Amino acid sequence: MLADRLPLPGAIPRDETAYDRATCETAIEIRRSFAFTQYSIQVTCPITQCSWTVETRCSAFFAFRTTLDEFIERCVDGSVQLIAQTLLRAPLPTKLVLDKYGASTMRKRGKILKKYTWLALDCRSLCYLYPTASRTTDHAELMELLDSFLQVPVSLRDIRFHEATEAQMQDTCAICTYEYVREEFNALGKVVQLPCGHCFHRDCVGEWLFAHNTCPMCRDETDRIMGLYAPSC
Repeated sequence: MLADRLPLPGAIPRDETAYDRATCETAIEIRRSFAFTQYSIQVTCPITQCSWTVETRCSAFFAFRTTLDEFIERCVDGSVQLIAQTLLRAPLPTKLVLDKYGASTMRKRGKILKKYTWLALDCRSLCYLYPTASRTTDHAELMELLDSFLQVPVSLRDIRFHEATEAQMQDTCAICTYEYVREEFNALGKVVQLPCGHCFHRDCVGEWLFAHNTCPMCRDETDRIMGLYAPSC
């Protein structure tokens, strides 16, 4: 069963190499005589392997945590509460006036914000790995909050999972033209299907979807990705 292969909260798989390579750049922005630090944090979705940059400010993290606190108060789904509480308890840097710290402090704050951002990405992935039939309205609301906070590209905002047919498992990737092997359907999201029906290896189509919101074969617009998995697993 798909549910048996879902990671538990606190044990979410992460590509540590991608995390180490990801940068967190800082810059001083001035708007209407008001100065603040702008953070550019690189992230990589562990499901699609697509990367993008989150352009944000430290104040956005505190605002997001306040929103999470309000969400938890009305949330009735225990599993969703657990995910949200993981982020609520995660540390954030102390609020400081800009002229009270220098470049060294900015880098330290950037490391904390990068760690928090990637934790939010892990929590988002955990939400998306729940079977569609098991999702509640609380799931949907938390996923929407995380997508907005992480500035997820529109083409990557709806990821679902579905049992692959025997014909799909015997098909070939339309990009690399290699035949699929059954083991690939035992790994969530290794083989994906677009709304038009075309299937690809996630790694093959990921780069295309990051830059386009269409299928690389038929050019039909796509607003979601469906991961395929073996029905006997």
